[in-house]
Parts: sequence; structure tokens; C-alpha cells
Amino acid sequence: MNHPLLPPALAFAGGILADDWLGRPPGAWLIAAGALLVVAVFPGRVGIPGLWMGWAAAGGLAHALHATPVSPTDLRRIVPPAPQLVELRGVIGATPALRLQERRGIPVGRTLVRIETCAWKKSGTGWMPVSGPVMTTTRGVFPAALCRGRQVTVTGVLREPSGPAAPGLFDYRRHLRNQGVWRVLETSGVEDWTPVPGSPDHPPWSDRFLPWARAALAKGLPDDEAARLLPAMMLGWRTGIPGDLDTTFLEAGTRHVFAISGLHIGLLAALLLGLLRVAGLPRPASAVALMPLLWFYVAATGWQASSMRAALLMSVIAGTWVLNRPADLLNSLGLAALVILVPSPGQLFQAGFQLSFGVVTSLAVLVPALESRLLRSLRWNADPFLPDALRPRWQQWLDAPFRRLATSVATVVAAFLGALPFTVQHFHLLTPVALLANLCVVPLAGLALAACAASLLVSPLWPGLAAVFNASAWLWMHSMVRLSEAFAALPGGVWHVAAPSWVWWLPYALVLIALVQGRWPSPGRARTLLLAGAALATIAGVLFVVRAPITRLTCLAAGEAFVFDAPGRSEDLVINTGSVGAGASVVTPFLYAQGWNSAPLLAIGQADAARIGDLPGFLRRFQPRTIAITDRRLRSPAYRSGLALADSLGLAIRNVRAGDRVAGWTVLAPAAGEPLRSADDASLVLARRIHGQQILLMSHAGRSAQRALLERSRGSPGLESDVVIAGLPREGEPLMPELLEALRPRLVIVTSSAPPIGRRVRPEVRTRLTAFGVPTHYAEDGGALVLEFGPRAVVLKRDGRPLHRLPRLPAS
Repeated sequence: MNHPLLPPALAFAGGILADDWLGRPPGAWLIAAGALLVVAVFPGRVGIPGLWMGWAAAGGLAHALHATPVSPTDLRRIVPPAPQLVELRGVIGATPALRLQERRGIPVGRTLVRIETCAWKKSGTGWMPVSGPVMTTTRGVFPAALCRGRQVTVTGVLREPSGPAAPGLFDYRRHLRNQGVWRVLETSGVEDWTPVPGSPDHPPWSDRFLPWARAALAKGLPDDEAARLLPAMMLGWRTGIPGDLDTTFLEAGTRHVFAISGLHIGLLAALLLGLLRVAGLPRPASAVALMPLLWFYVAATGWQASSMRAALLMSVIAGTWVLNRPADLLNSLGLAALVILVPSPGQLFQAGFQLSFGVVTSLAVLVPALESRLLRSLRWNADPFLPDALRPRWQQWLDAPFRRLATSVATVVAAFLGALPFTVQHFHLLTPVALLANLCVVPLAGLALAACAASLLVSPLWPGLAAVFNASAWLWMHSMVRLSEAFAALPGGVWHVAAPSWVWWLPYALVLIALVQGRWPSPGRARTLLLAGAALATIAGVLFVVRAPITRLTCLAAGEAFVFDAPGRSEDLVINTGSVGAGASVVTPFLYAQGWNSAPLLAIGQADAARIGDLPGFLRRFQPRTIAITDRRLRSPAYRSGLALADSLGLAIRNVRAGDRVAGWTVLAPAAGEPLRSADDASLVLARRIHGQQILLMSHAGRSAQRALLERSRGSPGLESDVVIAGLPREGEPLMPELLEALRPRLVIVTSSAPPIGRRVRPEVRTRLTAFGVPTHYAEDGGALVLEFGPRAVVLKRDGRPLHRLPRLPAS
């Protein structure tokens, strides 16, 4: 077998995926693993498949143990997931990580700390034993005394982590669970932390090294973005990456240079190995000396997961040098994957793990084939039997540079193709510009990394020379920033795409390998592939037929924005843009996750900061063809600045009143000529019939607007609606009793914004709506609400789980 460790690693990963899907208890996997291992002892064809299935059962067992509380003191057994004020005692398990965010132009810091708990108590109880990690969030910057290894007592609100703010967005709950963290603790500030007397208060050497290294890399440099990015690239200090630049690097496909991964470890290994070989050490001895130096760098940069994966893979490869065995990259990948996944099976679902192993696998499989095909297509040195002495001298001079260029192009293309599925799935990005960007940026990143490493080496002995190396690194970093900005701004270079099912990436990988290697399978395998392709095409057709008529209306709770997604694009509609914070963190990422690169139509349902605070930013990002408004004279600053920006961008602005049509919706209010005394009176009321179900979207209609709507409905019956969505007006209550009687809804959704921008639904309002006897759901209860209109029923979902099903009534 060419790669004996690759099948066990794939089988183990398959078992993890199976348990994540099936959710079997550990006992079931333990019995299956034992039975399969017994089968594996039989010789012949039964033994090897049985052994691989045993590895799969072992993977399922590892994941089941990871997801199931076994210890009687496990945090999941003792502390309920509902929020409650508690005190926790434990040890700081990782270096506190500072994250900076801008709010209204002011940088706001919060510190993330992982605590390994040992005891807890709540009001009126004593200390009780507990075990399990907790992730804490604290405003501000931590003092040096609260360092890794310090035992502390913390007071805060303990709860279950939040899920995704909307479908397709980052799932923080899943992210923490993959790391074995099932609870989060929110604290107000550093004053909620109390060190336990007698615990070590001296920071470990790695925590002391990072501030020193940042100061060393800043010697002789101005305080600008390029200088702040050097520690981010060399040390993995993510605090130094501004949010706008982070987005730029992501869209250019060059963000990976700021994660301590294979590029950093590979370059550092090449530099160290070169120095050791120059010193006269043979390759086995150089490999022995290389491994502790690499792990020193990993420890010095805070034991980041990406750096540990890369260092482990490099250590496996260096181990083959020590044993004088030929290096097999795929075999080394299998061993590294097993070493990582056996103790931590949740790593399989992390984006960093998938990108690392996907890219390295692609490099191992595709680079040799791409490089040889590139050289053959250009007919470089086409005659292998021609002696070098008979070839033109200019060809001999260009041999080495041309082969290096071919290797670079093949490496970049292979890395792009290997990262493509994971970039689309996790970041919803298709970046063809990354092919050109990485050809230019990666060599500059190598030069910058080499200069930073040289600066750190000579800084204690020769500060002046360290400043020279810093200036060199600053020059390369400045060039990287400008190039990334230029590539990200290229037309058609970056596309936001909706993530398809993982099933569709399997034929992508098979076709890619077949095309690159230029091989066509045997007739028997060709028939199998054709049948598999026909089956996939049939499944795709069935899914298209089933999902095509489904229309979705998503209520994004943060900021009260609505996204209406009908089949096709002509009637897609965005209602409100969200507040300044919610627009950038929820609304825009959600639209990107759905594959929206522009918005066909924007309707402003309510002109206040809680609903359209991000209007200027939304217009710059999506530039909708038309903006539907009710009154241009409203006094909201965000509203007026947004309309002024729309005029400067040449966007069409349309005033709508009752009777007009907006992307298939009928405007019911406000009426033409009706005086608009407040923003509530100017709220947009829309109605539409979808698959026989009548939906009414009332925005935040106030008392007078509701009465006017009720009066007009008496002269023209037909106001009854199956689904009513009502916002919380500034004055009065949503859905006054008389209007509710006239509407006679079968499902009610109430939207509102959290303080300080908005306010929540009062308990008496909830009591009144409950007494009416109609199922009522509130957006403020957490997570986006999604209404799916199908031919047979309307389904209301939250976090992907159905909350309510509304069957279609038979036609009268």
C-alpha cells in the first residue's frame, strides 16, 4: 500500500461525520468498534475493510465521548443552559485574547478568556464541584496579573452560547462545541475577576515574549497600518488587524498570510534548516534540531491551533528525515490528522483544519501534474534526449527561473483549487482574483516574514540592525496591503455565493483530479461514474423541483430588517437595512451568504436609527436599483444622509403610497394625501398573497396609522390575513384590539430592537396577544425568524428548527 496511514485517517474522519449526523451514544459505537475489530482479524478480503470500518467506529466513539457528558461533575449535567448569575472558580487555561471593534468610530475592546472550572455557586448556595471549560467575555483590557495559569474567581451571567444570528452566518455555538466548550460567561469588566490568593501571578514566558516581540518589531517604524500588521503576520496577533483591512485581505484571497500556518512554519523551517546545513550538520541531525525550534515558535506565539497543525505536519516530515525514509506527504497528512482528531474530534469541523488539510492535499496531488503539464504545454526543453551542450545558451540560463515560475504557478493554482470548497462553504466567497493576488503577495509575505525573523534574532544584540530589518519588512507589508486592495477592487474578481451542499463537492474533486492527470478510467469504472453522475443529476432535478416554488421571508431580529427572497431575482426585496452595528454584522453578511452581490430593490419601512442606521453603508455595498420611500421630508439623520448618498450615486428613489406596487407587494399605507405627523405614521404597510396565503407586513405602524388602516378596510373588505408581522411603534402598542379582530390572523410575529437603540415588548402586550388565542412569536426571543411559503403550507423556522406550521386553507 502506497499510503498506509491515509485510509485509517479517512475512516476515522468518516466515523466522526457519522456520529455528528446520527448522534449515537458512546456504548453503541464501542460495541460496533469491538465487533469490527474481531472481523478484521480474519485474513483475506474481509480483514482490511473490517479494519477500516473499525477505524470508522473508533472515530464515531471519539466524537460521541466528546459530545456526551460522562463525568458526574460535568458542567452540562449540573448547570442548566438558561442564563443565570453565578460565580465560577477555575484556572485561566489560555492567554487572554483582546479583540477590538469600532462602534460609531470609537474602538471598543473585549477580552476572550478560557477558564478550566473547578467549582461554582449561585446566590444562596455554597461552592459546589464542577468541571469543564467556559469561554468568558469581558469588556476592556486584562491586566498582566490575570495571566495563563492563574486561579481566579469570576462573577457573571452563565449561559449557553448563541447560535447564528441568521441562516448561513457564523455559528459561535457550534464553533465552541467543536473545542469542547459548552457554556459562556459574560462579565461586565475586570472588576468581576478576583485572583485566588497563593496562585501563581507571574505570566509564563510566552506571554512575556509576545509584548517584547511586538515592541521589537515596532522599532524605527511609524505607527501606521503596515507597522501594526507586522506582529499580526509574524506572531498571529489578530488585534492588530483593522476590520476593513481584514475584509480586504479576505476578498483578495490573501488573508491566510496572517494566520500562523503552513506558510509561516514552512518558511521558518526552510530558514532554520538552511542555517543548520550551512553549520555542517547532516540532514538527520538538522531534522532533530529543527523540531524543538519549530515548537518553540508555536509556544511563543500562544499555541494557536493553525500553528500547531502546521508544526505537527512539519515534525512528521522531519521524522522521515531522521529515519532516512522517503517523505510521503499524503501519508504524513494521514498521521497528522489522526494525531489531531483522536484527542480532539471536533477539530474536523473547524474551518482552519479543513483549509489546512484540503490545501496541503491539493498541493500533494495536483502540483506535480500541473507543473509537468505546464512545462509540456509551453514545450520547454521538449526533447529529453538532447544534451544540454547542444541547447541554446539562453535556454540553459532560463531553465531554473522558468521552472521556478512553473512551480509557483502550479502551487498557487493547486492551493486555490484545494481551498475553493472550504472558502465557499465557510466564507461564501468565490475569489478568482486570488490566483493573481497570491502570485504577487505570497513572495512578498515570505520576504516580510524573513525580515521579521531576522529582526527578532538580532534585536537583543544589535537594535540598529533590527530597525533596518523592520524597515525592510514594513516596505514588503506596505506593498502587500496596496496590492491586496488593488486586487480586491478589480471588477469581477470577488463574488459572494451561496454555499451548496457538501455532497456536490465530491464530483468536483473527482473531475478535477481526472482532468489534471489526464486519465480516463477503465470501461467498468467509467460506467460506474456515469451512473453516479446520472443519480446526482436526478437528485439535483428533484431538489430543484421541490425547492423552486419555496419563497422565503427572513426577519433579522437585530435591527428589524426583512429580506424577501422569491424564485428568481426580479421580485427580491430588502425592507430596512438594520442599525449601524446590525447592518454590518448581520444584514450584510446574511445577504452575502445568500449569494447577493447587489440588491434589486430596497424599501424603507421605518425611518429611524434602529431600522435604517446602516442605510449609507448598505447603499455603498449593494447599490439597489430602486429605493421605495413614503416621505422624503422625514428628519432622521441616517435617512437624510442615505438619500443624499443615493442621489450622488444616481440611484432611483420612488415615493410610494397606498395602491402602489413594490416588487409584487401591494402598498396599503400610508394613503395619498394623508398627513404624516410622525415616523410611525409614515411606516410602510405591505400585503401580498403567496401560494394562497395572505401576508401583511405592518412595519411599525403607530396608533393613528392603525386606525386609518382600519377605517379604510371597512369600506373595502378583504383585510383578513393569514400571517401578520407587526413592529413595535414608538407610541402605543402593536396590533390594537380592533385591528386584530379585523385582520383575523392565524399567525402573528412581533418584531422589536434591543436597547439602547430600541425597546422590548412589554409583558402586558404579550399577555394581551396571548389572550387573543393566535400563535404569536417574537423576534427579540433570539435568532432570525424565517417564513417559508410552500404550495401546501407556511412553515416558521428559527435556527433551522420548525416553530409553527400553518397549513393552507382549502379554497372556499
